Amino acid sequence: MNENVRITQLTVTTVGLTLAGRYRYEVYGQNSPTNIIPTNAAVVGLVEKGYVVLQDNTTWFDVPSITIPNDIIYEP
Repeated sequence: MNENVRITQLTVTTVGLTLAGRYRYEVYGQNSPTNIIPTNAAVVGLVEKGYVVLQDNTTWFDVPSITIPNDIIYEP
C-alpha cells in the first residue's frame, strides 16, 4: 500500500443530543477503525473542526389509545 491510498469513513450520530442548537465538532484522522479517543497513539491529527446546527429536537413516539373513565358520573 502506498502513502497516497486512504480510506475515508465517517460515522455521525446525534445520540445524546436532546436539544436543538449549535454544536461544535472536531474530526481527527487516525489509523484505527475502532478508536474514538483523540489522545490515542493511532490518531494522526486534527483534520477539521467547525459547528453544526441541530434544527429540531422532536421526540417521536407512539401515542397509545387509552380510554379513561370519568371520576365523576353526573346523572340529572
